[in-house]
Amino acid sequence: MIPFRKSIGFRILGISFILLALPLLVDAFILAEQRYEETLTDAKGHLVEVAYSRELPLTQIQPLKKPLLEVMSFYLNLENSFPEKPDTELNEKLRTLANIGNFSEIFLIKITDDDHFVVTASSLPKFIGRDYTDFFRLNNLLQTDILKKSGFIAYNNKISDPFFIVSHLVYSEKGDKPIGVLAISDNLTYKLSDLLEKDEDRFEVSFALLLPSSVVFASSDPQMRFEYFKSLTSEYRKLFAQEEPFAGRELPNEPLKVDDSIGNPFFEFKWKGKEQIGYITDLPHANFSLLTYASKEAIFRAPVTNFFKIYGIYALILLVGGIIAYVLTRRMAKPMQFLSRVMQKIQQGDLGVRYKQDALGFEINVLGDIFNEMVDAVLEQKKVAEEERVTRETLARELRLGQQVQRSLLPQKMPKYPGVDLAEMYIPAIEVGGDFYDVFVKERENAPDQLALAVADASGKGVQACFYSLSVRNMLRTYARVYDDVGMAMSATNNLFGLETGESGMFVTVVMGVYDHKTGMFQYFSSGHNSPIVRRENGKIEVLRQHGIAMGVISTEDQHAETIKLMKGDAVILYTDGITEAHNEEFEIYGEERLIELIREEGSRGASEIREKILRDVDTFVGTAPQHDDITLLVMKIC
Repeated sequence: MIPFRKSIGFRILGISFILLALPLLVDAFILAEQRYEETLTDAKGHLVEVAYSRELPLTQIQPLKKPLLEVMSFYLNLENSFPEKPDTELNEKLRTLANIGNFSEIFLIKITDDDHFVVTASSLPKFIGRDYTDFFRLNNLLQTDILKKSGFIAYNNKISDPFFIVSHLVYSEKGDKPIGVLAISDNLTYKLSDLLEKDEDRFEVSFALLLPSSVVFASSDPQMRFEYFKSLTSEYRKLFAQEEPFAGRELPNEPLKVDDSIGNPFFEFKWKGKEQIGYITDLPHANFSLLTYASKEAIFRAPVTNFFKIYGIYALILLVGGIIAYVLTRRMAKPMQFLSRVMQKIQQGDLGVRYKQDALGFEINVLGDIFNEMVDAVLEQKKVAEEERVTRETLARELRLGQQVQRSLLPQKMPKYPGVDLAEMYIPAIEVGGDFYDVFVKERENAPDQLALAVADASGKGVQACFYSLSVRNMLRTYARVYDDVGMAMSATNNLFGLETGESGMFVTVVMGVYDHKTGMFQYFSSGHNSPIVRRENGKIEVLRQHGIAMGVISTEDQHAETIKLMKGDAVILYTDGITEAHNEEFEIYGEERLIELIREEGSRGASEIREKILRDVDTFVGTAPQHDDITLLVMKIC
């Protein structure tokens, strides 16, 4: 008895474990990759969505819209008389406007000839005369195209709270260079606390506002304030240290390291020892940006938890399923072991033993039944083996008889006839075919002898077709000597052949011609066969169309042959459809036109050379495709 560990059941169990565990491992890897990419893509989309929800309120916190600034500039007549020194009446107007709009401050900044920014009027007189050039330089606001944005974040010199400043460049009526700035500021502290509150809808998302230099001036996490993402120049650091609320503070020596390999505009950076994914949005009409970021730990926490839950269930299924599979496989291996014992006994000569079905045999029971039937069939075959051997010998004798009959159909050698060069070829598709050709000299009393040529194709193949061809061949030879007209000889043969075949459905196509070298006349008649082709000495081709009906179909009478004159150098080709219907691997037919063109080119040669050219061309065309019909070819060259 075969031990279980050496049985096919044990191998199947091992393969089952491998096939079960391997897909799980591969699936784990693929799923992890897919979930990582999907989670990352989903997180990016969520960051953009949340950033947009905060971007819209940020764009609306400016205290005044730019069109109103232009109206205010017109109201104050700044284009014509921008103040260059303190003006008490103008300060009162600004204070009134600030109270009406509930603004923190309205002030006018004169741009001097040396590009300094000096306050010349303000709703708060204590700021008059202050030079804000360093402040503008720190915030990169000296470029007028930045000032044209009209909105930017700034700080008061003595207060650490951020202000939102809305500015309007004032131009003189005659010049294209700005002469000053109308600015309105508003305290952002109470507004930013709500806008920077963390979003925890799906995972914790934090926010930060960045100055143009990428320095954080406000954030959901207060500890991030004054961190930055781009390297700072020494000049910027110097100005930064002089400006409130940064004065007296030390900026970090290095910016936060940024990795943008996850795809712009997203990037990764490390904060508080955790990898973060960030997204920066440049706010329109403002000089600051919104940073939206979340830790990768928070982003991937839920997917990783779900991942381990799923594969914990997979592991449990694998363990429980493995135990059950082991028990079942060990039990199901018993029928296979029993079948192997039965095979061993039969191999030892005990032909009476048989497999008995097992309750858990399933497919093994089917194999056992098949094995039992096979043994019974072998015993039965021993009984019929002798009968089959006798049958094969009988068929072999019949085949040899058919081959002998077929050889008797064909001339053993070509007859000698004056002025004629003959060549022939017969290639059967199987060992015994239904084609034949015949060439003989027709002797006549008191008249020159004539040369008779015939090519025929019997329907079907094998011994039966061969015998019918033999019958037609003998009839043709007999009637060709009785009648001078080939058509009459063919008609008589047809009628006699029809009586012989009866209702068998057998028919034969035949073409026959008779040549008289004294007169050069060639009479011919076709009973449903391929038309002979005549190639004249000058290369002209004539196809001898004559549409008689195949022999054995219906009786005929009064059929007469057609006659043509043959000259020296002319060639006559008779053939069966095994040539024209030969096909290649693509099932393209050789065809009559291809044969005619070849005869036109090669017909000036001798009969044997013409035969070889035709057969070689057909063989080249067919290639490796099998021969599906007999090939018979007869060439007569007048010389």
